[in-house]
Amino acid sequence: MFIPRLKFPQERITRRLFAIFTWLALVPVCLLSLVALSYVSSTSQEQINSVLDREVTTFGDTLVGRLRLAEERLILFDHNLDTDEPGIARSWAEFDALPDGDLVFGVLPASAFAADAEQAEHFGRGRSLLVVRALGGGKSAVYLLHSDTGAHADHAFAAVRIGSHFMLGDPTARDYTRDYCVYLPSGTRLYATDHNLCREFGSSASVFKGRRSLNTGKGLYYMTYRSLFLRERFLAQDWKASIVTRSAEVLQVSQIFRSRFVIFASLVLLVVSLLSIRLIRRQMAPLSAIMEGIDRVSQQDYDERVEVHSGDEFEELAEAFNQMSGRVSQQLATQESMSEIDQMILARCNREDILRIVLRKTLNVLPGDSVALLMPEARHAARLFWLDDNCDEGFQAAEVELLDEDRKQLMELGPRLVDVTADLLPLFLLVPYIDNCRSLLLVPITLERELVAVAVIGFTNKHRADPEEIELAARYADRIAVGLSNAEWEERLYRQAHYDSLTGLPNRMSLTDQLRLQINQARRDAGSFGLLFVDLDNFKLVNDTLGHDVGDQCIREMGERLSQCLREEDVVARLGGDEFVVLAVDGGQEVADVPAMIALANRILQAADQPMTIKGYDWRSSASIGIALYPRDGETPEELMKNADLAMYHAKATGRGKFHFYSEELNARSEELMRLSVELKAALSQRQFEVYYQPKVDSRSLDIVGAEALIRWNHPQRGLLSPAHFIDAAESLGLVNQLGDWILEDVCRQICEWRGTALPVVPVSINVSANQIRRDNLLQLLEVQLRRYQLQGSDLELEITEGVLVTRIEETVSVLNAIRELGTTISIDDYGTGYSSLSYMKTLPVDKLKIDRSFITSLCSDEIDQAIVNSTIMLSRSLGLKVIAEGVEEAGQLAMLREFGCHEIQGFYFSPPVPAGQFADFLAQGIPGLEHCG
Repeated sequence: MFIPRLKFPQERITRRLFAIFTWLALVPVCLLSLVALSYVSSTSQEQINSVLDREVTTFGDTLVGRLRLAEERLILFDHNLDTDEPGIARSWAEFDALPDGDLVFGVLPASAFAADAEQAEHFGRGRSLLVVRALGGGKSAVYLLHSDTGAHADHAFAAVRIGSHFMLGDPTARDYTRDYCVYLPSGTRLYATDHNLCREFGSSASVFKGRRSLNTGKGLYYMTYRSLFLRERFLAQDWKASIVTRSAEVLQVSQIFRSRFVIFASLVLLVVSLLSIRLIRRQMAPLSAIMEGIDRVSQQDYDERVEVHSGDEFEELAEAFNQMSGRVSQQLATQESMSEIDQMILARCNREDILRIVLRKTLNVLPGDSVALLMPEARHAARLFWLDDNCDEGFQAAEVELLDEDRKQLMELGPRLVDVTADLLPLFLLVPYIDNCRSLLLVPITLERELVAVAVIGFTNKHRADPEEIELAARYADRIAVGLSNAEWEERLYRQAHYDSLTGLPNRMSLTDQLRLQINQARRDAGSFGLLFVDLDNFKLVNDTLGHDVGDQCIREMGERLSQCLREEDVVARLGGDEFVVLAVDGGQEVADVPAMIALANRILQAADQPMTIKGYDWRSSASIGIALYPRDGETPEELMKNADLAMYHAKATGRGKFHFYSEELNARSEELMRLSVELKAALSQRQFEVYYQPKVDSRSLDIVGAEALIRWNHPQRGLLSPAHFIDAAESLGLVNQLGDWILEDVCRQICEWRGTALPVVPVSINVSANQIRRDNLLQLLEVQLRRYQLQGSDLELEITEGVLVTRIEETVSVLNAIRELGTTISIDDYGTGYSSLSYMKTLPVDKLKIDRSFITSLCSDEIDQAIVNSTIMLSRSLGLKVIAEGVEEAGQLAMLREFGCHEIQGFYFSPPVPAGQFADFLAQGIPGLEHCG
C-alpha cells in the first residue's frame, strides 16, 4: 500500500498551491456533504411516511373488515338465537363481567337500549348499530346491536362485545416496531397495543390531522392516522386508526448515512491532503528540468532534449520546448543546406548538376534513407532521378508514366506517406529505386500552381511521419521550387511553346520555325520538299459519342502512327484538334519527288485506316490529305500551309480517305468562296434576300392547299440568284443558320400580313437544314416567331431531308416531336434520294413525304419510275402519310399522279415560284388558267 510522506513542502509556490488545492477540495466536499445529508434525510423521511401511510391504510381496512365480520357473526347469532341458551350475556352488567376476548355474544332486553328515531330507522333497514360504552378508568367497550323486528318490539337485542384481541389480532403476529391505537373523534381510546403511549397521543386526537410527533420519556415518537367512516353502515362516529413508531425507526437510514458519510468525507479530505502534498511536489519537479533546458538553448545547445514524463501540461510544455528548439535547429540546418544549394544553383546552371546537388542535400534537411526526384516532362511522361555513385552522372534516371489523376492527387494532397507493402502504388513509382524501401514520403514541389518536381524520400523500415515532419517537407519544397524551376524554366517554356502537350509532337510554332529553316536550306541548295496536311475524317463524332478522353487517346495513337510512317529526317507536327502536318524533306532534289509524296500519302492513309481499340471501344478512322510542294505551291511557310490546307479540303469534299495535290484551280475556288462569304454577310445585313412562294395544289380539286417558301438573292451585280448559286457556300461558311432564321421570320411576317388583309391563308413550308435541326434553340425560335406574329403552329410546315433523321436520331426525334406539339407539320423533302425506307419512316414523327423531282421527270416514259412512285404512294397512304409530288411540268404527269392517288402537286405545270405579292393574288383569285389544267 502506498503511504505518502508527511513532510510538508517548504517552497512558497508549493505551499500556495497546496493551500489553494485543499481549499478548493474542502469547500465542494462540505457543500456536497450538506446537500447529500439533507437529501438523504428528506428522502428517508418520505420513504418512511409512504410506508406508514400504506400501513395505516391497511390497518384501517383491517379494522373495518373485522367490524363487518363481527356484524356477520352477530346476524347469524341473531337468526339462530335461543333465548334460553345458557352461557350468554343478558344484560350490560353480564357483558361487563365477562373477560375481554375476541367476541362475546348475548341478548339485551328492549329496555337495555333506548333507540331514538334515527337508530330505530337504522334497525328497521336490517342494519347493526355500533355502540361504545365507557367502563371507567379511561376504558371503553365496543358493542354491535342487531334486531330483526326493530327496536320497539318486545323482543330483545342481539349484541356482541368486540374485544381488542379480535380487533388488533394476535400480538405475536404484529410488527414489534409499531404500536396501534384506535380513537373516537373526542380522543377516547378504544383499542391500543400500548395504552400509556396511546393515552399521551389521545389527549390531542380531537384536533390531530395527518402526522404528528411526540417526545415522551421514552423518546421521540411519530404517529400517522386514518379516519374510518362508520356512520353509513353502523350509524356511529368516525374512528381514527393510527400507527405509532419510534423516531429511531424513521431516521435510522439518515442517521446511519450521516455517521458513515462524515467518516468517509473526513477520510477523503485526509487522503486528498496527503496526496496533494506528494503530487504537487512531483508536478513542480519538471520546472527545474525545463529551466535547465532553457539555459542550454540560450547557449545554442539544441541537441539535448528536456526529458519530462509527467503526463500533464508540464510534459506538453517540455515537448513544445523540445519542438521549438528542434525546429530552430532544423531551420538553421535547412538554411545552411539551402544556402549551399542556392550558391551551387547560381554557380552551375545545367540541369544535371542541379539535380545532383538537390539529391545530395535533401537528406541533410529531411529524414530518410534515400531520395529521388520525379521531374514531369510531357503531358503523361516524367523521369525519376536517384543517386547512384556507380553511374558517370552520379545518378540514375528512369522514364515513368505520370497520369493526370496522379498529378492532380499530388497537387491536392501535398506531402504524404506511402506504405510500399500495403498501398496500391501509382505507375510513376514502379521503378527499381523502391526495391529496398518499405515507406515513401512524397513531397510535391510546386510553383504558381504548377508541379515542378516531386521529392521521393525512401525509408528502409516502416515510417510514420508526424505533422511536424510533413510541415518541414512542405517548407523544404517551397524553398527548392524556385531553384529547380530556374533549371527547368527555359526548357519548359520552350516545350510549351513548341510542342503539343497531348502528343508530344511539334506544334504550329515549331513547325513554322522548321519550315523557315527548310525553306532557307532549299533556297541555298536549290532543293525542294513537300508539305502534307492530314485531317482525320469524322473525328468530331468520336468526341461527341465516346467522349473527349477517348478522342485524346485516338489523337495520341494517330500521332504515333504518323511518326512510324516517316523517315528520320521527316517531321510530323500537330496543329490542334485532329489536324497534323508532315514535312517531307526531299534530300536536295531540284524538283519535288511526286511519286515519293504519293507513296508517303498512301502509307499515311493505310496507317489511319487501321482499327484501334481504346478503353474498350473499337474505332476505324480515315484521313484526308492535302499536299503542297516547295517551291511550286508556295515560297513561305504561310503560303505552303494555306495551300496544303486547301488541297486537304478538296480531298475531303471528293469523298474522304483520299489525298489531293494543290492546284491554282483550288486557289481560285477558295478565293471565290471567300468573296462569296463577304457578299453573303453583306446581303444579310442589307436585306438583299427575298422569299418566293411556289403553290401546292390539291390533286383532285386543284385548289391551293399550301406553298413552299424558296429564297432568292437579289445580287447587285449578278441579278436574281436561286439557292443553287449560294446555298452550298452558305453551308460551308456556317451562314445557313442565319439564312434560316431570316426566312422563318420573313415567312411568319408575310402570313400575318396576308391574314390581316382577309386573304385565305394556307400553310407555308420552309426547308430546314441539318444544322438548324441540331441547334439547341430551334424550338425556341419557332415559338418566338409564332407568338410575335400571332400565328398558329399549323400555319407552318417544316421540310427536312432524310439524312437529318438517320444521324443523331434520338436528339432529332425529340426536337421534331416538340415541334409537332405546336401543330406544325413535318415533311420529308426529296424522298427517294436518301435512306428511302418507309418501314423506318413509320417510327419517325413525320406527316408528309415529298417525292423527289428526279422520279417525276421521266414518270410518263419510265416504267421503273412509275413503279417506284406508285408503290411509294400506296405505302405512304397505308401508313397515314400524305404524299406531295414536286417538279410536275406536264399534264400526263398530273394525270398519272392522280391515278396513283397522290395528294398534292407542286411544279411549273401550275406555277413557278413567285414573289409574295403575286402569290397573294393567287390566294385571292386563284392561279390563272388553273381551270384548264384538269
